[in-house]
Amino acid sequence: MLKIGASRVNPEPNRDGENQKNRLKECCQSFEAIMMNNLLKDMRQNSLSTESADTGREVYEGMMNESVARMMSKSGELGLGETLYRQLLPLIQKDGREDS
Repeated sequence: MLKIGASRVNPEPNRDGENQKNRLKECCQSFEAIMMNNLLKDMRQNSLSTESADTGREVYEGMMNESVARMMSKSGELGLGETLYRQLLPLIQKDGREDS
């Protein structure tokens, strides 16, 4: 399962804003990957609903969906992660931790 993990931000004041931007970008890409994984899973279930369920096949398809979703989110072609990043970036800047 795709997860958004927590990580520590470097406490150095001059790098804090940059670290927050990088972390926000990673989280937005992870969110896009989760959304794409769910979309791919639902699409596959609907297209293969007439076939019998096989546990091995379900595991393989789940892993494949996660891999494809990650690749799609990293490519940025869909733009969901980038749009979310642009929407949330001003909140970091307003927080007083980012000067530019």
